[in-house]
Amino acid sequence: MFAFAIMAAPVDDLRTWVTAALAPYGYALGDAGEVIERRHGTSGLRYRVDGPDAYAARPWHVARSPCPFVGPLAGYVTIEPVWETFADHRELKLGFLREGRGVLARLDDDRALAAVALRRFDLGWQLGKYGFEDGDCLLTRDGDTPYATDVVDRVDAAIRAAGFDVETSWSPTCHNPLRVRDEQLVRDWPRLPQVWRDGARVDPSALDGVEVEIWAYDFAALDDGIDDFWR
Repeated sequence: MFAFAIMAAPVDDLRTWVTAALAPYGYALGDAGEVIERRHGTSGLRYRVDGPDAYAARPWHVARSPCPFVGPLAGYVTIEPVWETFADHRELKLGFLREGRGVLARLDDDRALAAVALRRFDLGWQLGKYGFEDGDCLLTRDGDTPYATDVVDRVDAAIRAAGFDVETSWSPTCHNPLRVRDEQLVRDWPRLPQVWRDGARVDPSALDGVEVEIWAYDFAALDDGIDDFWR
């Protein structure tokens, strides 16, 4: 059996909240304790909704995430695979990771994974269109948020500490929203990234080896090959 922490308090009706959150992933928590896969009907998974203190004695239980951009614990969804494994339901795992943002734990041996972690990235190629895992690992792509401000500040600080001068910008997009600002010196010429060192413009690849830590989703937790965690 598995417990998925839902870090989204306050929530009045956790089952309803989780069902709405899982809808884009093709799942719902059915009235009869069954996890419903919308494309194929009832799945081979059973669930129950547990309160925030249900696993307070477990070593992986936390009432608040260390990430300041994740809400407090609203409760858990406990799921028992009956005739299927989570290997058959990657989108369901993804839904719990992205929407729950909390601990993903096995109840039989107390192994646990974190949906959100302080992750390290090399900035040599992260500040383009497909950086930061195409933007998917960022907790939001929305601008003008405390999270976006924190990421930009961390990135700018790391770059300047390495001796570079750079302008970054955050623009909401379906890809990576955090980019190096560019400029067009002559009409119809290619746009040039504004990365400077010692007064000279350099290619953004010069940032290879400059690392930054940001709060981000850890999709490695979804890997079916993690010591048979999901089986």
